[in-house]
Amino acid sequence: MESNVADCIYRSAEIGDGKSYSVGGAPTTIMAGLNCGTTCSLIWPIIWNYTDFYISGSDEMAVDGMRAYAFNKGEDLKIISGESGASTMGALLGVLAEPSMEEIKKK
Repeated sequence: MESNVADCIYRSAEIGDGKSYSVGGAPTTIMAGLNCGTTCSLIWPIIWNYTDFYISGSDEMAVDGMRAYAFNKGEDLKIISGESGASTMGALLGVLAEPSMEEIKKK
């Protein structure tokens, strides 16, 4: 999961030629830990060769993830997480709520 304003990995995968690309400009997002815009050259080959899905999401997804962690259900433990740490939970919730993602949900 990357911020949709600094989604260099997502965009590199979308281009699909195996090279990593940077996102230009000065992206602004609440996901400070994911506000890079440039893929690490050491890790990119591993990501490219071993990742099947890439997600680029909004700040709102990260907020949804933080809320899901903080407002536990039943006996679940509360998790205190920042925006970057909760972004994947927010992305998962977004996928689960989206009817057009039915095929991805099956995988």
